[in-house]
Amino acid sequence: TSIPVYLIAIDQKSLKKAQIETYEVDPISREYLAKMVQKLSNSNAGVVGLNYSLNGSSSDDQLLNTSFINAINQQVTWFVFVSHQYEPDVTIEVTDRIASPQWKLQGEGSYKPYPFWEVIIPKNDSCQANEYSSCSFAYMLALARQLRNNNALSVNLPRPQIEDDSKTFQSKLLRYSNQKNTQGKNITFLKERYTSLGFKQIIDFSIPPDQIYKNIAAWQFLQLPSDSPELQELDDKVVIIAPGGYQRAKDNYHIPLAINNYWRRNRDIQKINRKWFTSGEAHAYMTHHLLSEHIVILIPPLLLIATAAFLGKTTNLILHKQYLKPSKYLTRLVIGLILSTTAYGVVGLQAYIWFSVLFTWFLPSATFCFFVMSNPRK
Repeated sequence: TSIPVYLIAIDQKSLKKAQIETYEVDPISREYLAKMVQKLSNSNAGVVGLNYSLNGSSSDDQLLNTSFINAINQQVTWFVFVSHQYEPDVTIEVTDRIASPQWKLQGEGSYKPYPFWEVIIPKNDSCQANEYSSCSFAYMLALARQLRNNNALSVNLPRPQIEDDSKTFQSKLLRYSNQKNTQGKNITFLKERYTSLGFKQIIDFSIPPDQIYKNIAAWQFLQLPSDSPELQELDDKVVIIAPGGYQRAKDNYHIPLAINNYWRRNRDIQKINRKWFTSGEAHAYMTHHLLSEHIVILIPPLLLIATAAFLGKTTNLILHKQYLKPSKYLTRLVIGLILSTTAYGVVGLQAYIWFSVLFTWFLPSATFCFFVMSNPRK
């Protein structure tokens, strides 16, 4: 299966090789981004996401804008920018000096790393109403890739335009994607995957990173020859330019246990950094899950614990009404607890394998055992 996401990580080594000073890291050097944008457009990259807040002012804003304009004029690359909504009426987004609403797409870059990495999906059709903040960054990357690469829909498909227009590219594309005659496979799922019950949909780290994205350091990407087979494959991929764990990056998180404790030891995984898990990697996972329609639904742990407490207390009362001898009671109790917790684990595993529904095991099992073993109230 083809890996759908190509992650270009600007790591500490990339900054050092490019001789980028500390003050050019936050905000990131526009000149350095322009070099990557130019190389991507020359490689006919299809959809490119920039996981950097480009809201500030820089002397190289015009240089970066020119690189985008040149790419748009080639009518090949679509660009998706990250935004951050800190308050209902305060959104940090890319400045118009760099990207025009007539050709840019934009998605909310917030994510929820604790206690589980949650996949952010629009709750309703408000994402179809030209509201930048309601569409997640990964959602817009997946939507752009599906619409752009769907040849059957290419006749009337809105495209980025340089000239002025009364409507933004994002509003036209969202309206187009919401039309009934464009609702094909891999397009409707972007809305339908939201669960009305409000259960969280989380990243599935049981899939190894090397099946999710191709990870390459920015300095290595810039050194790739123009005829590299790796560059020729970018037309069909989602490319994400993101921080790669350098010292002043604000999106460095502890590596998820599945990656740190299992995949590192059992697979030869390409990694830019071995110390952090970055937001770029999280967006890559979320984009992959949306494109492949692979979302894991987490049953709320508190709901499972409450259910386990009720079942445990009920079981406790039933056992005590049987008036068994202490030795026989203890034997049945131990056997029953082993069988019940094992059965719950097996059912939970099958639910994950067949339906992508995740049940937490330890706390509900411990709660059930606690209430079964407690003395009933007299």
